[in-house]
Amino acid sequence: MLVMYLFYGFFRFPHLLWSRSVLHTMLDVLEVLSTSLNTNPNVDNTALPIPNTPYSIQLMDTMEAREVFKIDFLTKNRNISCIIIYWMYFQHRL
Repeated sequence: MLVMYLFYGFFRFPHLLWSRSVLHTMLDVLEVLSTSLNTNPNVDNTALPIPNTPYSIQLMDTMEAREVFKIDFLTKNRNISCIIIYWMYFQHRL
């Protein structure tokens, strides 16, 4: 039964990824990470709130670590966006 669910679930459009709130939150987190690069890590090392969510992000101690974290998050967002575009293409093509 699990194999059948995974098989059919694989070929269904991932509606969670297409959710407006998910996409907005991903972009809000990316914006917070980008603005964290403009703050001084020696002075401002607090948690930054993510807009429109109850969550916050604890910043890294060094600028290099912040940059690596932002690039990693950006790469994951790009991969998720590619998955969404891939699914939308095949969803409307059929």
